[in-house]
Amino acid sequence: YDGFGRFSIKGRDLSVIRKKIGHVAGGTGITPLYQVIQAALKNKDGTTHSLVFGNRSVEDILLKGELEKLAAENPLDFKLYFTVDRSPPKSAKWQQGVGF
Repeated sequence: YDGFGRFSIKGRDLSVIRKKIGHVAGGTGITPLYQVIQAALKNKDGTTHSLVFGNRSVEDILLKGELEKLAAENPLDFKLYFTVDRSPPKSAKWQQGVGF
């Protein structure tokens, strides 16, 4: 990600620009996407980002608090959706997805 909605692939003469960017991550695969999303939101580069982040359980969600904070601070530019494989207990009041 080069910023301002521009993506390039090293070794190829290819560059594309997008204003709406969708991300899908699972487990520790969130780390590179988290960096991209942070940079885009910090730079106010005019892109909107949506993230679907799958994990085994609610307890396994890396960067949960940080991602929720980014979503709360940037409601127009960042949409966040968690999904977990294992259903949390009913007392958890989970309002996101269950199942991959």
